[in-house]
Amino acid sequence: MHSFDLRHRGFKHWVDFRLTNEAELGNTLPDKNGAYVIRDRCDFGRYLKTSDIVCIGHAPKQSLKNRISLYFKGYKNQRTNKKIHDWLLRFNTFQISWIEVDNAEKCEEIERELLNAYQEDHGELPPFNAQ
Repeated sequence: MHSFDLRHRGFKHWVDFRLTNEAELGNTLPDKNGAYVIRDRCDFGRYLKTSDIVCIGHAPKQSLKNRISLYFKGYKNQRTNKKIHDWLLRFNTFQISWIEVDNAEKCEEIERELLNAYQEDHGELPPFNAQ
């Protein structure tokens, strides 16, 4: 799975995702539930094939704006938030795309479908989703 494979799911517009554009991104993200994908600008090797997707997530109980803002803070008690925050400190190569979803169940369903498809293609989860 590659980010261009997600166009048919609605992930068409990609925005730079780096610490220096937190305010700009905050103004762009909706106050609605949804699913999101974070990609790197370069492909990287996976167990099978290559991909540019580093994280697939969802925001079922809070808005996308609130969920994504947690990555800028890097809370130490949340492994994924801390890991992505640390990468944002070192690199300026990430981009993010999202789709708005009406309810929590649909958010979880989309994330699960995307993670399953990714794992099927690559034999493993995206780097920031892997345990």
